Amino acid sequence: MGAWLLALAVAAPDPGPFVEIRESVASVSSEGRSIQARFVLDVRNHLPFPVEAPEIEVELLSAREDERLPGWRFSERFVDVEIPPDQEASLVMERSDLAPGATPSPERIRYRVRLVRYRVAIADLALLARMVRDGDEGDQRAALASLIPPSDVRTSRIDEVRRLLSEKLAAPTPEDALVLLLAIRGAAELREPPLVPLLVALTRPSAAELWREPLADLANRMRESGRADEPRAALLPAWARRNEPPPASALDDAIVAALVDLADEAVPELVLAAEKAESDRERGLAARVLHTMGRATPRAQLDLKSREAQLRWIHVLGQLGEPERASVLAELALGRDRVIRAAAFESLTSLGPAAVGPLFDALKRSNPESKQTLLRFVEKLGEPARAALVQQAARYGVPKPPRATLAELAKEIAFHLDAVERARLETELLRGLDLLRTGEFDLGARTLDAVYASDPTLYSSRAAEIASAYLRRAETLAADGNYDVALVILETARAIHPLEEIPELTVRVRRALLEGYLELSDLARAEEIVRAFHVDGDPSARTLEARLYAKKADLAHTRGELGEARNLINRARALGPGIEEVDRVHLRLLLFENTAVLATVFLLAPMAALYAAVLIRNRMRKRASPE
Repeated sequence: MGAWLLALAVAAPDPGPFVEIRESVASVSSEGRSIQARFVLDVRNHLPFPVEAPEIEVELLSAREDERLPGWRFSERFVDVEIPPDQEASLVMERSDLAPGATPSPERIRYRVRLVRYRVAIADLALLARMVRDGDEGDQRAALASLIPPSDVRTSRIDEVRRLLSEKLAAPTPEDALVLLLAIRGAAELREPPLVPLLVALTRPSAAELWREPLADLANRMRESGRADEPRAALLPAWARRNEPPPASALDDAIVAALVDLADEAVPELVLAAEKAESDRERGLAARVLHTMGRATPRAQLDLKSREAQLRWIHVLGQLGEPERASVLAELALGRDRVIRAAAFESLTSLGPAAVGPLFDALKRSNPESKQTLLRFVEKLGEPARAALVQQAARYGVPKPPRATLAELAKEIAFHLDAVERARLETELLRGLDLLRTGEFDLGARTLDAVYASDPTLYSSRAAEIASAYLRRAETLAADGNYDVALVILETARAIHPLEEIPELTVRVRRALLEGYLELSDLARAEEIVRAFHVDGDPSARTLEARLYAKKADLAHTRGELGEARNLINRARALGPGIEEVDRVHLRLLLFENTAVLATVFLLAPMAALYAAVLIRNRMRKRASPE
């Protein structure tokens, strides 16, 4: 056994890190190819508040070349450790079998430890800014990681970020610029939508001009005092990281990055800012961020991932009230989600009579639920909706009944839309059937699917004809040997309407597929086919399953797995006697299992024959000789 002891005292730079490894002691032992290492680290917290979850990294180096030894670098995060203010904690790291077979000799090794990061639970961003400005890389990472606050200081952090984003300084300094960049980054980490308007407001010409010089000074100081790859460099706008002069809108890069990180949570506020913000620069930035996110139009904003963001967005659409947005609201008001429908209904109501047209446009089919929504909407608007209803009646060619109430007029228009839409869908259904029958199967299927999505009842009224067209297509594919697609189409046809011819063709196609899979030894797919026969209650399922087991047994025999092969062939024989393929595999396996016996018989047979011949000859001689 070889063992050695290494000690390292970390000299603190001036002004020194806020949290540092004051001293570390390592013992490493090796025995053969097994290696064990133990590190004792004294970590000092110079901050006036506790730090938690320190992460330590250790790497072993070649003492001669000062290069890291492969396989000898590891880290550990002490998630349950908290170091009180201005105190030390002793941490222990142990590792075994770090790099078997690559053990260096003791005299050629030294090690290096570093504090990767830690966390602080404080709301004051000015203190985090000091850690970024004056600390080493571990302190910088700790400050950035601490932008995501624990729950007990979250409210205080939100208030602090809100104050910093809205604060108007007469002459900001580079230190103020660093705090502001942390606040912008913190707004993205907090994911609080009310902070979005404050971020957008920072792009006003007055704010942009105010912060341009402090940001430029901050970037110069960071470049002069550190390296380009330091963690704090990630806070700087893109122009500063590229070592370019500051543009007129020096904060825009940082603000856009924060808003893009907020993703869907920021969309409602950005939509409102793109229309209602004070300056052209604010409106332009909001529109640019929406475009970057792929959320530039109301249609692109329909599928927001967050329910809360979607509800806020619906409210914003009601505030804006433009025709395209009103159309989207009308579709949502007639949708299936009750919560979304109620929110869209309220936003439509706030638009007043201007929403009547979009609502009727969205009313493709007057199902009972959408009719009820329409009538509630008209009832809530009252007489101000009459002129809009009369306009819609004239638009769709609906005669206005004399002295008709608002509800009666709305019902008449809805009934007319229902009839027009049904006639259109009937035409599309007939067109889809013609396409199926004339060989344009894909286009015909898509046409019929669209009819089903709009009116399942109408689709079902011609289900037998549609299923028959699918059956003819499956027959053509089966004749061409395209069994996979034929089977899919047959299953679809059976779901549409259970024609009598479908089961027979399905069995033929499945058998053909099974033969092909067995020949190709694709047993997983073959098993799926056999399972389908069982599900349908086909009487031949047991025979087919026996053939599948026989094929598996044959492959197991080929691989030399005789026990598995015997088990499989026994299961195959138990499913039914007299199956040719099963009997053939069983005979081959039986012969192989009894090869030794047969070889012995063949070897002994000549000797036995010779022995018998000798006996017979001796007897014959005895009989022939005189007594």
